[in-house]
Amino acid sequence: MELLWALEHDRLRRERVFKDRLNPLAVSDAHLLRYYRFPRNDIQWLCESLGAHISRHTNRSHSVPVATQVLVALRFYASGSFQSVIGDSVGISQSSVSRIINAVTDAIFNIAQRDIKMPRRREEIQKIKQDFFAVCGFPNVLGPLTVPTFQSKLQGKNIFI
Repeated sequence: MELLWALEHDRLRRERVFKDRLNPLAVSDAHLLRYYRFPRNDIQWLCESLGAHISRHTNRSHSVPVATQVLVALRFYASGSFQSVIGDSVGISQSSVSRIINAVTDAIFNIAQRDIKMPRRREEIQKIKQDFFAVCGFPNVLGPLTVPTFQSKLQGKNIFI
């Protein structure tokens, strides 16, 4: 009888729900930009691109999820803070933060080597500089480091950084 009364009056203790603090979908866009310096869609792209390179399989307990690894590394890159401080904020040891930063950095480097191609011949460099000047009006530039400013003008163009 008391159980029915408690259910009816919502007196039973509800199960606590813990949100994943490092889930890119669980925080606001402003938070992501402020603390990680990347918008949500870029973080999700990084997680998808780096997942195969940084996911670890373990027989002991749960491995650190890919999204958490990416966000820990981005937080370190954005803040330059001590690894122990970043680890304390997410409940990961300093040694794990160090391994995560190394793994994510290596994965980004490997993808960059594969995907970013710099022009090598003087003629190529000159042509790209001229094309970029024609589109954006900046002299002696091979391409932007951050594309959003120029995205609408550069749609579909091959621009080198």
